[in-house]
Amino acid sequence: MISPVVDEQDLGGSLRKMTAWKRLPNGLTLRRDIGAIVACALCLGLLVAWSSLSLRFETRADTLHNLAAIPAGAPLQFGPEQRSDLPFYNRVMFPLLHKSAVRMVPKVSEGQWYLLLRIFSFQAAFVAFALVCHRTVRSSARDTVLASTLLALATVASFSFPWEETSDAFDLLAVSIGVGVALAGRFWIALAVAILFAANRESAAYLGAIWFVLNATPKHWHRPLLAGAAISVISAGATMLLRGFFGPALMMNWNTALQNLNIVAESAKGFPLNWLGLLIAVCVLFLCNIGLRATLTRRLLALSLIFGAAGLLFGLVNELRVFLASFVMLAYAVAASGTVVPDRQRAPAAPLN
Repeated sequence: MISPVVDEQDLGGSLRKMTAWKRLPNGLTLRRDIGAIVACALCLGLLVAWSSLSLRFETRADTLHNLAAIPAGAPLQFGPEQRSDLPFYNRVMFPLLHKSAVRMVPKVSEGQWYLLLRIFSFQAAFVAFALVCHRTVRSSARDTVLASTLLALATVASFSFPWEETSDAFDLLAVSIGVGVALAGRFWIALAVAILFAANRESAAYLGAIWFVLNATPKHWHRPLLAGAAISVISAGATMLLRGFFGPALMMNWNTALQNLNIVAESAKGFPLNWLGLLIAVCVLFLCNIGLRATLTRRLLALSLIFGAAGLLFGLVNELRVFLASFVMLAYAVAASGTVVPDRQRAPAAPLN
């Protein structure tokens, strides 16, 4: 068992200090663990992609139409309905990657490139999550695989919406990287990731909250607050610029709180075989594998609640994809539960990079 190197000081601040570890005496064991973790992540990514592609096969034509429509600012197709009033026109990352791939290798059809990119994007997300768990959170290989598997189950549960949302895999990727760079104290990388993934989904602004919650302490919270606010504001600004450039008009996210109250009130009709039953099942699976002794775990749970509240305010709760960022935080909490460092042994805050 590898043990963390920590200073004997009260409270402590930066959780990234918990990630300072002794050099492994056996490099072969480390490489074997990482190889197994990456192989597991690739398999989970493939299984999740297969689930997404299979469950929404009947609406594939609409999805391919929407890939071309978003960068062109054209109406989106959802069955017989066309919508041009949705705040989705900043979500150009996957559509532009798909368009570029089709142009570069025209022998591969548009549909085949779609399948390949969906697989690769989910695999990238799960590899990133697993590597952050093992190398930064310092969870064991077993805990990393457990957390990754639970995240895969939660992601599949989010496929309740009849149409594929191609931003979901990159959403997982952005939030997973965000936790890693926040724990490592890499501000400029966090800011760059938040700006880049504003082209995928507006939830890239969550990286500011991740930075603040994972780096703030009772004595040293001013700088993490300012840094986190800068990340969120700049990312949100990039989102609005993209919507104005690609969309037919500049559209804000809707406040869906009242609509969600009606959705929750009506959820008793199909319970438990509906979105609410799935959400409860996913949360129970996570919580049964989370311990609360570590400060990092409690902070990750707090982030999960914050992102869940944002989903309630600006998303439709019966589309569980709005809780993907919360699911990632819960999965990280599972991984961190096996790396308990008592509060009184945590190292003091380090300056932000």
